[in-house]
Amino acid sequence: MSAKVGAPGVVKLLGEHAVVYGKTAVAAAINIYASAEVTEIPRSVLHIKVPRLDLNQEFTEEELTTLYSSFSKRKTVNDFIEKSKIDMFLLPYATIASRMLVEHKVNVLGNEVTSSSEIQPKSGLASSSAAYTAFTCSLLKACGKQLSDREAIELARDGDRIMHLNDNAGLMDVSTSYYGGYVSSSSKKGVEKVDSELKADVVIIDTGPKKSTAEMVSQVRALYDADKVGTEKIFDEIEKCTDKGIAALKKSDLEGVGRLMYSNHTLLQKIGVSTERLDKAVEVSMNNGAFGAKLSGGGGGGVAIAFAKNPDKLIDVLKEHGFKAYKAQTTESGAREQLK
Repeated sequence: MSAKVGAPGVVKLLGEHAVVYGKTAVAAAINIYASAEVTEIPRSVLHIKVPRLDLNQEFTEEELTTLYSSFSKRKTVNDFIEKSKIDMFLLPYATIASRMLVEHKVNVLGNEVTSSSEIQPKSGLASSSAAYTAFTCSLLKACGKQLSDREAIELARDGDRIMHLNDNAGLMDVSTSYYGGYVSSSSKKGVEKVDSELKADVVIIDTGPKKSTAEMVSQVRALYDADKVGTEKIFDEIEKCTDKGIAALKKSDLEGVGRLMYSNHTLLQKIGVSTERLDKAVEVSMNNGAFGAKLSGGGGGGVAIAFAKNPDKLIDVLKEHGFKAYKAQTTESGAREQLK
């Protein structure tokens, strides 16, 4: 059986970095997609293709079973990666498939899966999470396998665990790409869909290359270790923004969400994850009619996002200031809808 699934990219509206320390964060799915297409092949292997990286490899049942054994027995993600001879950018896909095969008894063999994406990589739009979510959902759909939402999300997260070298990676991004709409996440309440009917244009502002999320998380950890009390106070203020932002989303109050996004950005500046270019993008946006603007994601470069009454006009102004800017829309449609 063939199948094709698209998984949306993700912007972080509120709460990034603080979420690592038990606070709440909220994200939104946007209508820029990664996709995966499954076709049947007359060989008892799984063929994974990533044309944008010029990568493809076939995996036998024995190879996938061996890979799963190594992953399940890992001491750390780094230890698993170092022992693997599979290309680093194919390894996440193969690992997801191996767990699907062994743990969930999904016969992934006899299929070719092609991964593609229109999401700019390493920009803060959850390109990897969307790619692994699309891959997971397309294989499940092609194989006619029903899993719970939690199980499907956990499978897709294995890709982010490997790509970001962190066993805790991917919960918010994968969940938002999977469910669509607005999603909150915290260690206390877990992942929850935010009940909001707000449909909004999002101005996405590319400020240039970004540092890895792992590097930025480590940088914040160093700050936290050096000044736990002071950093916790900032995280508490960020969580207040998030809680008020969720309330504003439920009222479809775009201006209110925007104001809180800007407040959140000023707090992210204090923990050192913004950059001169990100700050400039936010400043230009706020001075030209934006309800609010902030960096999105780990920081250290990448994208800023803005909500505005006239997004097209704001995009023109941003381009005059030397930024690449474009418009996307929030979307309620996640990969789960196409999995059914």
